[in-house]
Amino acid sequence: MASPGDLKLIKATICSITGHENAREGQVKSVARLVFEQADTVLVAATSYGKSAVLYACAALLNKITVQIVPLTKLGENQRESIAKDVPGARPIWIDTDTHLKNREIWNEVRDGKYTYVLLSPEQAVSTKFKGVLRDLGFYTKIGLFAIDELYIISEWREFRPEFTYLYSLRTLLPRVIP
Repeated sequence: MASPGDLKLIKATICSITGHENAREGQVKSVARLVFEQADTVLVAATSYGKSAVLYACAALLNKITVQIVPLTKLGENQRESIAKDVPGARPIWIDTDTHLKNREIWNEVRDGKYTYVLLSPEQAVSTKFKGVLRDLGFYTKIGLFAIDELYIISEWREFRPEFTYLYSLRTLLPRVIP
């Protein structure tokens, strides 16, 4: 359970990231649950609610690696840019097929902790190479948060991008203490 001091820190972190004077109650509750209770959390909110701020705040507060699966390339690229700008000390990377082809060492770099925020396309998230990284004790003990963005589209895209339907299997590779 988050203390009043913890809640104040969460609010300040969210406000710092968003540039707003106040944090939304749902944002604060979600961050508190993820950071202080280490509990799996589903956040359903309208567009422009500030869901990304929740993930960014967790990354800033946990000081551990955040892994986030993002369904769209443009969204992943935009989030990488936002994280680099808005989360102090973050070293984000967006990994899709193109990234993997351009940098053959990317999985070793991820495993070694070069990046503090790893954004992945669904195809890369369920790849054998990433699963190998995820199983690595030296890597998964550095993870503070594992998130799937835009989760609602799994059922809508199962024919278009079948990799989405296998994302559940990644949870079984992580210890329960990683929300």
